[in-house]
Amino acid sequence: MIPFDAMFAAVGHTLWAVSWQVCILAAIALIAERFIRNAPPSFRYLLWLLVIIRLAVPFDIPLPAPAGDFVNLHIPLDFSPVDTGAVQPSLNIPNQAAAPFDPFPIAGLLWLIGFVSFVLYLATRFIKTRRLFSITEPVTRSDLCDLLNKYASDLGIRKKIGLFASRDESFHAPAVIGVIQPRIILPHEIVSAWTVQDIEPVLLHEMIHIRNRDLLVNWFQIILNGIYFFHPVIWLANSRIRKAREEICDDSSVARLHTERERYSLSMIRIGEEFLQERKLTFAEVSFTENGSSLGERIRRIMSGSYIPHRRLTALSLAALCAIAVFGVM
Repeated sequence: MIPFDAMFAAVGHTLWAVSWQVCILAAIALIAERFIRNAPPSFRYLLWLLVIIRLAVPFDIPLPAPAGDFVNLHIPLDFSPVDTGAVQPSLNIPNQAAAPFDPFPIAGLLWLIGFVSFVLYLATRFIKTRRLFSITEPVTRSDLCDLLNKYASDLGIRKKIGLFASRDESFHAPAVIGVIQPRIILPHEIVSAWTVQDIEPVLLHEMIHIRNRDLLVNWFQIILNGIYFFHPVIWLANSRIRKAREEICDDSSVARLHTERERYSLSMIRIGEEFLQERKLTFAEVSFTENGSSLGERIRRIMSGSYIPHRRLTALSLAALCAIAVFGVM
């Protein structure tokens, strides 16, 4: 018979041990964000990625211990009773007190219920996404296909990228789905009414998501979100990662467009005006408007006078990342 109590207790203990350690790591990440404000978005992206990687390693990684810890002096002692011939008095020892209440089996059971519920929710999202994709069709506009091939070559993307358009108003924002076979899906209105100059910033942004393997990282986030659905740190870290990911793609896109910030920002504004109000969520996507609530903030950032598309990680930011990585394995 499977000892469910022991199994749930082990799950509860593991989640508790990792939870408080990650809380400390997240607090350090927030402090690092505050004091290294001028770092590029790649710093914040890597910073919070380290936090969720620690969640993916739910055990302590042993570090080298002092030599004295390996010395184990063992002196055998014999405590067996000696027969002296005397009659030993009998002692009536009362039963031991009941074991204290252990909350970890209940915590483990509650986690299992929540995890299964989260998986069922993701399954429904996946089914809806498959249905939405079934009502798309390949884009036949030659100018858009040529632009797709041009940027695939420039960005060094070897995978074949599918370019699709929705047949109706089912998709309300550009998106990329598919890790093995990436596909860019554009709303029907964009393909039918926008010029290639207007579509170029949007298409470039989505292709940079593919080059950066953001879909794979997004799957990693979804899996951890399912395991640690109860933990506020995973929700905070995923939010920070998505925001930094969009800023990284913004910077790379503006640089590729030869710093045409106005044209890029106008495409963002147009998408926000025409599509975001009725946007439908799809499963495991990354998109031009992944974090729709921050679209205005992204535009203000791009159009600010101090904006620089490409900034390298400084020595201070690299040192902070290394320190957090070391702390995460202690």
